[in-house]
Amino acid sequence: SVVASRIVSASTTPMTINGMIGVASSLSGFGLFASVFIASGATSDFIFLPASQKDFKSPTCTFANVVCTFGRVLVVPSLLEEVVWRVALLPHPRFDGVNMAPLPLLLSVNTCFALYHFLGGYLLQYTTTRSKALETFEKPAFLSLAFMLGGACTWSYYASGGALMAPVLVHAIPVTLWLCFFGGELLLSGEMDNEKVDS
Repeated sequence: SVVASRIVSASTTPMTINGMIGVASSLSGFGLFASVFIASGATSDFIFLPASQKDFKSPTCTFANVVCTFGRVLVVPSLLEEVVWRVALLPHPRFDGVNMAPLPLLLSVNTCFALYHFLGGYLLQYTTTRSKALETFEKPAFLSLAFMLGGACTWSYYASGGALMAPVLVHAIPVTLWLCFFGGELLLSGEMDNEKVDS
């Protein structure tokens, strides 16, 4: 089938120097957009900047936890979601013979990817201990960042020539940073102090 062939093509496309450049440029672009959002205060209820060096010594910031979190996030949600939202639904450069998917298709898939986080938040909240997942994932600012992250993943996918690992890395790195260093894990699990959440 087309989907199976795209998955095989993406999985067997190696990461090259151009692919790594695509990953770096995608992360840089997303980081710039996220920085603007953070500076505007739009993310103040789900992204928490460390107030002091002491914040970096919290249990979520230990080397072991960061490595474990990255390994987990690399598979779920990153690998799982990228196989669906980038590889299966978008044409592959080698298999489909295109350099980039049509803009209407890109926008449609990316919008669905962002809105899908409603379902992701629901599943996290009611199947795990992350009691604040749905409340967090339904925020407009969070969905906007999800849309931009999807765009960054798509850019890296095509810049790499269709290598699956490119969007997986672009997806996993910001999520890991948020969970470990910017209060994401504590917020989702409901451990974030209520006063800090409301501030």
